[in-house]
Amino acid sequence: SDRYLMVVMQISGKVISNALNVSAANQEYLQRSLLRDGLRRMYLNTLTLVLILAVFAALLLAVALSNQLVQPLLLLAAAPLLTGVIRRIKARLQNRRGAPLLTPYRDLRKLIAKEAIVARTASPLFRAAPYVVFAATLLAAAALPVFSTVLPGARIADAIALIGLLGLARFVLVLAGLDAGTPFGGMGASREMLVTTFAEPALLLVIFTLAMTTHTTNLAGMADATLTGATVLRPSYLFALAALLLLGVAECGRIPVDNPSTHLELTMIHEGMLLEYSGRHLALM
Repeated sequence: SDRYLMVVMQISGKVISNALNVSAANQEYLQRSLLRDGLRRMYLNTLTLVLILAVFAALLLAVALSNQLVQPLLLLAAAPLLTGVIRRIKARLQNRRGAPLLTPYRDLRKLIAKEAIVARTASPLFRAAPYVVFAATLLAAAALPVFSTVLPGARIADAIALIGLLGLARFVLVLAGLDAGTPFGGMGASREMLVTTFAEPALLLVIFTLAMTTHTTNLAGMADATLTGATVLRPSYLFALAALLLLGVAECGRIPVDNPSTHLELTMIHEGMLLEYSGRHLALM
């Protein structure tokens, strides 16, 4: 049979105290370890819930703002294509083949890749003008009810605000043309303000003609009232349309008001104010 030897010896109180302290510390560690695992699971669950709610809120916001965001982006993407179509039509009318339709996109890519050279005498206004003009034009495009009248920003999309945004872009562009201090920029700015003096009041009259019949200056409200009204074609609308077509020639800088494809600085209006711009600044303009 197995035999065992048991030795009994007296242990000092200090060793007993240390053993009890180690046992208590081990129990406390186990308790804290259990609590830490529970807190970790709670923290992960909370983060997961917050992430799901954030994704859901982002999806709701994207759905709510999809029309408002898609429209200016589509107009921004289609603007160079429209320029290419106009150039192709002009080339066909002149019995030429013309450049490819995607040439404006390639030109923008080249300009963005180039360095923006600014004159030493230019003020901060000259550097900030391209961004102000681009932002004002993009906001004006977002306010137009092109694809739908049910837009998140339809309540603040006012015709007067639209004209104000376009006027702000033109005013900043004129100041930038004068800021460069070149003779061609000054002449272009002076001629631009002369065209503005006659074009802006006529544009206001066109807007007020539509606003008086629809009893609102809200763009979405004007579109809804015109589309759902009993009489769409009015004599005043015909005169307003004719005036708007003439204003489009002046606002877009086309012949006989301006010639954007000319190489003679003395005949430039809009292009004369852009002679000192290059790189990304010219691309924004």
